[in-house]
Amino acid sequence: MELGVVLLAVLAIVASIWALRTQQTLEALRRENAHFQRILDNIPVGVTLVDSQSRVVAYNPAACALLDLPAELFADGPPTLEALVRFNAARGEYGPGDIDTLVEIILSRARLPRGRRIERTRPNGTVLEVHGETLPDGSFVTVYTDITERRAAEDAFKREAFDLQSILDHLPQGISVFDDELRLQRWNAGLLEVLDLPPSAVYAGVPFDNLLMFPARRGEYGPGDPAELVAERRALALKFEPHRFERSRPNGRTHLVEGKPMQLDGRIVGFITSYTDITDRREAEHKLQAKHALLEVLVESIPSGVTVFDADLQLALYNQESLRLTGVPESLVKDHPHFSEVIRYNAARGEYGDVDVDAHVARMVELARHPAAHVIERVRPDGRVLEVKGAPLPGGGFVTIYNDITERRAMERALTRRSAYLQTILEQLPQGISVFDESLRLKHWNHSFAEVLELPPEAVHDDADFEALVRIPAQRGEYGGGDVDQLVRERCTLAARFEPHRFTRTRPNGRTHLVEGRPMSIDGALVGFITTYTDITDRILVEEELRARNETFSTLIENIPGGVSLFDGQFRLVTANVAFRRLLAFPDSLFEGEVTLERIFRFNALRGEYGVCDPEEKVRELIARAELREAHVFERTRPDGTVLEIRGLPLADGGFVTIYTDVTEHKRAAAAIERLAHRDPLTGLDNRYTLEARLAQSIADARRHRTQLALMFIDMDNFKAINDALGHAVGDEFLIEIARRLRASLRESDIVSRPGGDEFVVVLTDAHSVEVVAKLADDLLAALSEGMQLARQRILPSASVGIAMFPKDGDDRGALMKNADIAMYAAKGAGRGGYRFFDLDMTEAATQRLRMEAELRDAIAARTLELHYQPQVNAVSGQIVGVEALIRWRKSPTELVPPGDFIPLAEEVGLIGPIGEWALGEACAALQRWRDAGLGDLHMAVNISARQLHNTRLPAQVAHALSTTGLPAHLLELEVTESVAMEDPRVTINTLRALKRLGVLLSIDDFGTGYSSLAYLKLLPIDRLKLDRTFVTDIEDDPNDAVICAATIGLAHNLGLTVVAEGVETRAQADYLKGLNCDLMQGYYYARPLPEAQAARFIQAGYTAEVASSVEAAGAAARRTTETGNNSSSGTERPLA
Repeated sequence: MELGVVLLAVLAIVASIWALRTQQTLEALRRENAHFQRILDNIPVGVTLVDSQSRVVAYNPAACALLDLPAELFADGPPTLEALVRFNAARGEYGPGDIDTLVEIILSRARLPRGRRIERTRPNGTVLEVHGETLPDGSFVTVYTDITERRAAEDAFKREAFDLQSILDHLPQGISVFDDELRLQRWNAGLLEVLDLPPSAVYAGVPFDNLLMFPARRGEYGPGDPAELVAERRALALKFEPHRFERSRPNGRTHLVEGKPMQLDGRIVGFITSYTDITDRREAEHKLQAKHALLEVLVESIPSGVTVFDADLQLALYNQESLRLTGVPESLVKDHPHFSEVIRYNAARGEYGDVDVDAHVARMVELARHPAAHVIERVRPDGRVLEVKGAPLPGGGFVTIYNDITERRAMERALTRRSAYLQTILEQLPQGISVFDESLRLKHWNHSFAEVLELPPEAVHDDADFEALVRIPAQRGEYGGGDVDQLVRERCTLAARFEPHRFTRTRPNGRTHLVEGRPMSIDGALVGFITTYTDITDRILVEEELRARNETFSTLIENIPGGVSLFDGQFRLVTANVAFRRLLAFPDSLFEGEVTLERIFRFNALRGEYGVCDPEEKVRELIARAELREAHVFERTRPDGTVLEIRGLPLADGGFVTIYTDVTEHKRAAAAIERLAHRDPLTGLDNRYTLEARLAQSIADARRHRTQLALMFIDMDNFKAINDALGHAVGDEFLIEIARRLRASLRESDIVSRPGGDEFVVVLTDAHSVEVVAKLADDLLAALSEGMQLARQRILPSASVGIAMFPKDGDDRGALMKNADIAMYAAKGAGRGGYRFFDLDMTEAATQRLRMEAELRDAIAARTLELHYQPQVNAVSGQIVGVEALIRWRKSPTELVPPGDFIPLAEEVGLIGPIGEWALGEACAALQRWRDAGLGDLHMAVNISARQLHNTRLPAQVAHALSTTGLPAHLLELEVTESVAMEDPRVTINTLRALKRLGVLLSIDDFGTGYSSLAYLKLLPIDRLKLDRTFVTDIEDDPNDAVICAATIGLAHNLGLTVVAEGVETRAQADYLKGLNCDLMQGYYYARPLPEAQAARFIQAGYTAEVASSVEAAGAAARRTTETGNNSSSGTERPLA
């Protein structure tokens, strides 16, 4: 409207100017022109006037400003329209293109009749509305109005309208907007769909009544006249009141209808209504309610406590189990409290221990705002243990599960204790035990498992792989030759089958193991297998012996003449053997027809088997006892004196079996055994039990009568040698003969006992004086030392006797026995074959012996033992080819104890083992040091004691000494005395063979001094024989010694053995032995035992015939000296024997 007013004003001004030009004078025209020019200059629109000659004769500042026309354009007077158009075209006012062409187009438009409007957008974005009008004289006026802001507002309005309609069209609800006259102004496509309206019926301005008529006619508002129904709704609509209701359509869909009035400046201008299809939502709500109800049932059915807090930390869900487990009252949770309220309640009652309530609540709430999955255990004040599992929910909040694990934890503790208990049991078992799971991973084992299989400690651990453990023995060659990987794979394949297995395997160390494996299952599911490794080496030997005995035993059982009878539940005889009839003397006629227990009882009663009794009463008594069907054992003596043992055993079916055994002879034998319980079964003398009883009684009698008694402790000096050489049977005959001689030499009132072994005890119950006892001791020794012929050999016994007198040497049994034993050892120390009375000096000697034992133990610990070395010389070349290691005890710088003073004690108290092991290692080390110094490859001879030889670890000790010193095995020679080798030939052969496999040399020392067995000698894997010095000493003067030496050398050479003569002290002895073809010699003629450094110098100097005279002289000097410090009393020694 404003633009129209301005335009009318402009046209009026222009018309006035035109009229003045035609009606007024020039002067008047100028005045009016100036007046109207002032008006034009203040008009807010641009105005230009082009005359009929196309000149721009008038314009105002607004036109220049809107069109950006420079003042220079008008400097030379009114420009032409063409000039103005060209100026605009040149600066792009009309867009791109050829300037002349654009000018032509614009000018052609200007010639068109006026009275039209156009819009032009300038390059700077300004939008101008251009309105031109033609005047009567052919000129035309143009008005330029800036409509930029108006166009922007209109565009914004259009965009908003478009956006609003787009929004409406995309809403899921139907939308309708009616004005205050109930005419439709806006709607969306959803309205047509929801109300099922035809598109043609819906347009802007359509009356409210028209649209409602469609559903009214379809009966959607119920029965009645559609026009009235619509009128009712129109009346309601005109109230413009908010409303909200649900309406179900005939198609089954449910809509939520919501209407609200619209106001503008407080005035109602219409109302807007939304139609929302809530059918799916209602169904979803019903389903959600059903699910929620189901969830509540499920949560209550869960055996665990459950709580759910939502994103706002409000309690959304809980079950009764959660209240029971946590002790929270329902009054607290029924209104769904905040998380902080629950925590505060628990903290206040000490559920979290002694905590600051406010601080703890704040901390827990902060954690709950950023929930993370967690599992913790909480111990409630009442001692119950809860497992608390929390997890965040996707939409915020978290769920917590509570489980009472009190019993589970108690069970776990019990299982832990049980596991420790079982492991302790495993460790106490003698077998090796291993348990692998289904993945062949080690789970349980004991120490014996690793020990039996010789597995390194680092290899045996929890989850150790079966393959890795099997590989260790495979690499040692215990599964035979072949590819190790293939052997391991084969055993892994077998193990993976989890099949029961049982086999024996002999390990390289000679031990045999029984390997038994069984799969383990739990509830039918395989969980692994358990294997036991039992060392049955000794058992196999015993089983072989038992097997032979069992065969004999089985034969005896099958032929036992015992009677057997079997009766059924009705006491009818089912079967009986012949022995039953024979033992009870039953006639065959008794067994004709049906035989019952009552019939047999009556038969026995009538013939007096039960003694004098009323037969019928006795039968009833026996039947009543039988009906008890109890197991019983008793003895019955038959009228003929036969004693029967009767055993009755009830059977499951009500019957019973009875076994009758004739124990008549057994009874007689039992009486004999009772007599033998007090006697030595071999000699018939009193045994130790009887001796102690009779000795105690004799001491009591002597004390009461104030008399003396003498106790003699007798030990046969050479029994062990006789027993070892000639066998146990001959040894038993020897002891029987000694017992006979003792009984023959003593009075009936004296006590003669054999406590055990080769020891005898004699108690003289009436010893009047020491002289009488001494005379009797002389007589006993004379009787005992007489020769005897056993096993076609003449044997000369020897005995040592120790005597203790009561009450002088002891007033009780123990003191007398101890002191007599001490006296016996004194007699042995004095040369054997004699007797000694006890005196206090002997106690001192025993104390001295204990002191020496302690000093020897200290010496071993302090390493004050040392080795000396005696050279061995080749008899032909005179060259030193080896040495023998001889032990000494350095008690002080000036005192060197020879082996004869301490080695016997070491053997007796068990110290010979560590001494021997030390000597072996030290000797090997010394020889290796000499080799490193360039002394060549000599042999080192080391003596092996009896205890070492019987030690199964000896081969391992030798191997260790060789490996640690680096000494080649063939340079080590191990010497075993003949007597030690013959103690247990089978053990000796096995041990020597194991040593021989190491590559060492073996020799028999002191050959010929014991009871030689050539049958065993040829089985021994030896390399050398050592000729004992007792045959060498008198070889020049004693023909017997010469013959023995010649025979021994010849025997050894025929067996392929080297002979070493020891104790060679003169040139004559050396020459004689050389003539007998003796191979090697040692003794003082060549050199005495030397410390390591001196021995090395001696070896380095060598031995030749040229220095023989000086050596012989040194040897003679040594023979004249008894070794008390650095010297020994003999030319050759056995340091560990």
